[in-house]
Amino acid sequence: MGVIRLAALAFGTVLLLASQNILAQRGGRHTAAHDITQPGKPAASGETEEIKDFERGFALQATPEQVSQFQILSKHTESARKQAHDFLHMIETGTKPPEFSDPADDLKDAVEEAHDGSKEFVKYLSDPQKTEFKGLTKKLVKANSDVGKQGQALSQETGRANADNQSMAAVLKRLEQALTILQAEQMNLGKAMGIQIR
Repeated sequence: MGVIRLAALAFGTVLLLASQNILAQRGGRHTAAHDITQPGKPAASGETEEIKDFERGFALQATPEQVSQFQILSKHTESARKQAHDFLHMIETGTKPPEFSDPADDLKDAVEEAHDGSKEFVKYLSDPQKTEFKGLTKKLVKANSDVGKQGQALSQETGRANADNQSMAAVLKRLEQALTILQAEQMNLGKAMGIQIR
């Protein structure tokens, strides 16, 4: 009987150890399976970042109102640039373009519209747009300031009693150049905002 008991005890011990080993292995598999899901966390974080990037990009895009405002602004700036060019050509050749009623007054009005329009467009950008496009708006504001200065120079020149063609031509060349630069900076900002440039 002692031998039988001893054998039974030994067999039970083996079973106990074997069951513990099996449980340990199963636990290890569970842990491994759990570890496999851990990399999912960065993936979820990546998806969150993608959503944030999308929302950020959407916030920077021009609104329909901004698109409309930009198109009007572009037309005013192009009109002012063309009028400065045509006025200069008139002075240099002596031929008055038929679309001018009064070249100086028409040009001053056009320059004012382009200048004020640029100022308003930048003023009403959203906070995210102002932050993201700070460099572009800074260049646009600088270019617009130069247009304002050249517009004042035009007013002073046309108001002079002894104004001559040579000095007027110099003013117009600087004004046309300033408007060309302003137009380029407007286009750069418009493209960054996702506005289709025509």
